[in-house]
Amino acid sequence: MNDLLTSYSLYSLYSETKSEKNLILDPMSCLIRLCLLQYKDKGTKLSVEQNRVSYQEPGLSQPMFRSLRGDCREDLHNLCNPLLQCIEWYPKENAVHEYLYGECRKGLMVLKNAYSTESTIHHTITHYISIIDGEVVTEKKSEENPLITHLQSLWSMAEIRVVHDLLRIINENTVDRESYIRSVCEIVSQKEYHTHEYIENMSTKY
Repeated sequence: MNDLLTSYSLYSLYSETKSEKNLILDPMSCLIRLCLLQYKDKGTKLSVEQNRVSYQEPGLSQPMFRSLRGDCREDLHNLCNPLLQCIEWYPKENAVHEYLYGECRKGLMVLKNAYSTESTIHHTITHYISIIDGEVVTEKKSEENPLITHLQSLWSMAEIRVVHDLLRIINENTVDRESYIRSVCEIVSQKEYHTHEYIENMSTKY
């Protein structure tokens, strides 16, 4: 297990209620989840578990639900490294990638508005927007390992284009929007499932 975690050094945060391996996120799936956040109800928050990002709709049950699942604001810190990795793996010079970053920025703005302007997490999300805007310069990682290879090969360019096209339809089509959103969520869910299974299988080898 230590080899698995240290080899993917971008993810070193530890949670008492969630194991470290479950905090590892596929960068592209994370980016797309954030893109869709703009279409969720105001006040929707995020949770990270089993290598996926999930939405928690606003309501009276949201605080209790988050408490029972061990969710907290620290979960959002696990979005930083996937976003940094996206910038490295999916350059903005590509028009498809650039559109996804623009939609992600909209989602982050919605998320930002779910928190008090005086809160730490509000400033954290502002930092994430700076990452998406290309204002944060980071050193590229040269390490290679099975997990990095898996995540880099998880999405083909053809699949990314499909999601890009669906997001454009979602943005322009209000009549059947929910159907297209479900389609994108299903695609991402499959990628998240493959990532979770891969990490689970790898962890049994150590």
